[in-house]
Amino acid sequence: MLSDMRPDINWSEDAETLIARATANADRLIRKLLIDSIALWAKSGFDRYDDREISFTVRLFACMKVIKAANRAEMVLIDPHYDGPLPSRDMQLGLADPAKTPRPDLNVKCGDALILIEAKKLKPTKYLTTQYVDEGMVRFIDGRYIPEGPSLAFMLSYIIKGVPTACYETVNNVIRAHAALRPDEVTKQREVVDLVTVFDSNHHFGEMLHYAVDVRGRKPSNTATSSSGQGASNDPAASPAPLQSSP
Repeated sequence: MLSDMRPDINWSEDAETLIARATANADRLIRKLLIDSIALWAKSGFDRYDDREISFTVRLFACMKVIKAANRAEMVLIDPHYDGPLPSRDMQLGLADPAKTPRPDLNVKCGDALILIEAKKLKPTKYLTTQYVDEGMVRFIDGRYIPEGPSLAFMLSYIIKGVPTACYETVNNVIRAHAALRPDEVTKQREVVDLVTVFDSNHHFGEMLHYAVDVRGRKPSNTATSSSGQGASNDPAASPAPLQSSP
């Protein structure tokens, strides 16, 4: 029955009230969505097609959809998107080249708030940590990833070598030497939540959160596939059965 699929929310509230409540709770809701989605993905050993950044991120996106479906009442106004374009106002007015539209790896609409997430593979080497700063953090700092209206800035890293603290200390070395950044914009470890080490940094627009996911030693899915190309799937996001998410 279609009525059985209806989210269990208070329909007596008008739309504006529901949107305002989701916007006010955007920080808590995106945190829950990310942490629970990463935990779900971990159950299948962080499986992915290969070790490209997009292969990590699309798996996380699939798990986000499962977690949203399992928490319909709380997350009915959360809408995650993969590789979504973010055209500027000038682009929309025909004053700037739309071919240069920024494309955050993930963006999540929560009420009126827009949460932008840029993902990078990370290990404590100059090359990858410089990419993390120049092609990740700087896109928020220079305004390319700051939309109109309420927003939150997230960096997401897939730790492929080294421990999170060592990776982010190397990131901090890049920040300290960066011409466009101040030494006080370095990251600081905030907490460890389940499988995620959380860092934060402060900038002219406010706080940026950094979620580090340790995927070391987890092989891509296609390396375990038989020579015939057939392999069993352990994908928890393939069948979005209702799950009890963590509080």
